Formats: sequence, structure tokens, C-alpha cells
Amino acid sequence: LKHLAESHNLMALEILDLRKNNITDKGVLEFAKSPNYTNVQKVDLSDNNLTEIGRNAIKGVLIVNLIRERTKETDNGMTCDLSNLGIGDFECDFIANHEGFDNLTHLYLELNKITEAGICKIAESKFMETVNLLSLDRNKIGDKGTEYIVKSKNFKNLTHLMIEYNNISDEGIKLIAESKNMSNLLRVYLDGNPYTDEGFNILSESEYLEQLEYPEFEHE
Repeated sequence: LKHLAESHNLMALEILDLRKNNITDKGVLEFAKSPNYTNVQKVDLSDNNLTEIGRNAIKGVLIVNLIRERTKETDNGMTCDLSNLGIGDFECDFIANHEGFDNLTHLYLELNKITEAGICKIAESKFMETVNLLSLDRNKIGDKGTEYIVKSKNFKNLTHLMIEYNNISDEGIKLIAESKNMSNLLRVYLDGNPYTDEGFNILSESEYLEQLEYPEFEHE
């Protein structure tokens, strides 16, 4: 696998089947360091002598390649769409530390398996400072994950926050309403969360959400 990692002849490779080859973590780690396989999207290393170290190294290669593939430059800045890929907290570390994010404005992470631990990593990333749209619809971030978002100065430029179906209660909504970092929010999507009417109305009373256009509130 070390020799394969050093080869420049297979740089267009997308699928790699290496089952039953007596490969160990050492070989996988060498492969993971190679800059020659940025197009690889699937690697089968089943029935080899790997531990969690080796398996995680390959996961890292694949998520970095996915980030590269799914990041596009648009007229409104850089967009990265990683929705519906089974991404969990482990992969969030690679998202948070991806140096290719230059002026990232839209980050789509809906329909994944991200919990509070994963969004914490992303919220701490300096590469999130230019993001104005964050989509986390149908993940598992809960109130604590919401707290990591709204207390992060890296997310102070958010205008659109999509956190539907994330088990967010009145407490999470209160955190949004009380965060000065969320003062640029124009739209926040909360459908499918277990909040009450009382909790929902906290948003309309926020001193920081004066620009909020959605959801709409009825004022007497």
C-alpha cells in the first residue's frame, strides 16, 4: 500500500478494492498521507488487519475528498453541500479543519447524524466566520448543540439557520433569542422540534432578533 500511495499513475482513481490483502494500520496511514488520490470516493479494506486507527484514517481520506468534491464557488461565495451522507461527529472534525474553505458562505449538513459533539467542533472553526447559511435539518444537535452555535462568534454572520427536527426545546429557542451573536439572523427554521407556543414566542420578544423575517409572529 505504501508503493500505491507513492504512485502518480492512478490519480483519477475513484474506487479502490483492497479486500484480503494483509494490510495493516501502517500501510493505511501511509496511503492517508498521500496527495495523489483526491478523487477516491470508496475504499474497501474489509478482511485486513486493521484497528480503529486504520479505519479512521480511511474515513478521514474519504470525507476530505467529499468536501473537495462538494465545495463549489458561486457568485455569492463558496458553498459546501454535505447533506444526506451519513456524516457523524467524527467527520465534523475534518469539516471544521478544512483549509480549503476560503470565504465559505453556505454549509449544508442536513439529513446526517451530527450531535452536539460534532457541531461543537464546527462552531469552534475559524473557517465558519464567513458562513451566512447553516443547514442542519434532521440531525441530533439538541439544545446543547444549539448553544454551541449561538455562543460561537464564528457564526455571528449567520442570516439563515435551519435546525428543524433536532430535538430542540424551549431552552434551545431561548438561547437563540438571548444571543447577541445571532443579531444578523433573518430566517430561522424550527419545525419538528418539541417546543411550546410559549417558547416559540420568546423569539418575537428578543432584543437581538429585530431583523428576523421568518418565522412570522402575530402582534396584537
